Amino acid sequence: MPNNNGKLVEAMQPKSSQQTMQRQVLIDGRLSTLNLTTTTHLETSITKPKVVVHAGLLLDASGSMWGKVPQSSKTKMGVVLDSFQEMCKEVLEDDDRCTVSFFDERYRQVFHNTKVSTLKFQRARLEGEADKLGGVTALYDSTMKVLASMQATKEQKDAHGNTVLNNLVVFTDGGDNSSKDNSLRQMIAALMQPGLSNFHATIIAVGGADAMQEAEGMRTEVAKFKNKTHVQVITADSIVSAFRAANRRAKQVKQELVERIVVDLRQNGKKKAPQPALMALLGPALGVGNGPRMLGPGPQLGQQERGRSASRPKGRPESASRGRPQSASRGRPRSASRSRR
Repeated sequence: MPNNNGKLVEAMQPKSSQQTMQRQVLIDGRLSTLNLTTTTHLETSITKPKVVVHAGLLLDASGSMWGKVPQSSKTKMGVVLDSFQEMCKEVLEDDDRCTVSFFDERYRQVFHNTKVSTLKFQRARLEGEADKLGGVTALYDSTMKVLASMQATKEQKDAHGNTVLNNLVVFTDGGDNSSKDNSLRQMIAALMQPGLSNFHATIIAVGGADAMQEAEGMRTEVAKFKNKTHVQVITADSIVSAFRAANRRAKQVKQELVERIVVDLRQNGKKKAPQPALMALLGPALGVGNGPRMLGPGPQLGQQERGRSASRPKGRPESASRGRPQSASRGRPRSASRSRR
């Protein structure tokens, strides 16, 4: 359930822990046994932190993207833009941000770090900007440029202190055939070590044999790295099904990040301090304040000590029940004891 601040609240049962201690205490010269029970109350609810997504969208606008989809009146580009609009409605929130770029052999960035609430109404502009392209495919060079754009923002927290999830989605309908500055290996290496916190990348390849070959090459390069879970390559029979698979992954990645933050909050949570009345009683044992004198756990006191304490008259100080002063109890000097042999 959202609270007044728009953040999710996880309902939990109130939790507490109890510990019982037995102590022997001197009160007015008499030894008494107390059973002390301390209750430490833990947090009753945890507010899940809001995670803001910075989604980077890099969309193929090469010449092949303007062909019609089989059994449809829409072009491939039209279906891609429909899928992007669905992502904005079903996955992203109004406060999330997007960087949207198109590419052929050129790279054209249309929006940078723009609120999703604004992008929902920019379908016509996006299609108009994509229509200015239509050449060949420089996938590797363009991916490096959109990554550099996200790196320039490099936010771990937004202005409100919310954690930022950097999620890059790249779509292509074919293989690279015109990159000049970067190779497939360089592109994958950059995605595997992006220099961004909470970074995930999804590359969608839908098309003919060249697209499938490109996807397999990407998977081969990703497999060379140990930590490879944050980069995924998706292939599918249709653009719609591929983007929906990417949407499911985006939701999962966000949920996992939220759960990880909640676990950290639980581990770092502080227990409430003991109650003042209990501190007054335990203070002397802890070296704090005034109160009864603690002698330690009851079971550690022998029966002789307990009987001796019980036989003392009321009101007499502890020193009076022990007889003569310590100096008088030492008896005769050593010289006197030798003369009686």
